[in-house]
Amino acid sequence: MSGPPVEDDEDDFPEPDKPEPDGSDVVDGCIRGFLDRLNGVGPPEISTGIKALDQAIIGLRPSKMYVVAARPGMGKTAFKDTVRRAVMDQGYVVCDFNLEMGADEIGERELAFRSLVNLRKVMAARDVSDAELARIVGASGAVPRGLWWVYDNCFSMDDIVKRCRSAKKRAKKEGKKVGLVVIDYLQLLSPSSARTNDST
Repeated sequence: MSGPPVEDDEDDFPEPDKPEPDGSDVVDGCIRGFLDRLNGVGPPEISTGIKALDQAIIGLRPSKMYVVAARPGMGKTAFKDTVRRAVMDQGYVVCDFNLEMGADEIGERELAFRSLVNLRKVMAARDVSDAELARIVGASGAVPRGLWWVYDNCFSMDDIVKRCRSAKKRAKKEGKKVGLVVIDYLQLLSPSSARTNDST
């Protein structure tokens, strides 16, 4: 036998801090944004550095989330690094959250790319020719300073949100703008503390 129906307690559903936006206001805001972009006064789209991709997604646009999905070993991190370098080349800050590799490993990958030396040689520091050694040493200063902020100790969404807010303030203080936030990769991300408490 089933018992009486359980009625929802309104106290279990507190009012949100801000009311949901009205659809009419949302559309009006889109019109204003369109006119701003049409007149060249809106925020610019940031190039990914890949022309075909820019044409497909209209560049990296403010407040948009892009998910890169592929099987292991297909080059997702290499693709991310290509886009990250293009964003930095345009003068924007990139916040690079890496949940899989430490800062040293990330740095070695970048050094191998900048010096055109095999990553295994960079990691082992063996069997390096004189020309390769010169390119490795010469790569010092090749990465634009102050535009690539590497985070290798954030493992929850709460931590990432806090760091992003702090990065935005820091960038503004330094006269810069954050152009891209990267999380590599999402499967390693822990739930926020609030959601964890809700599920226990």
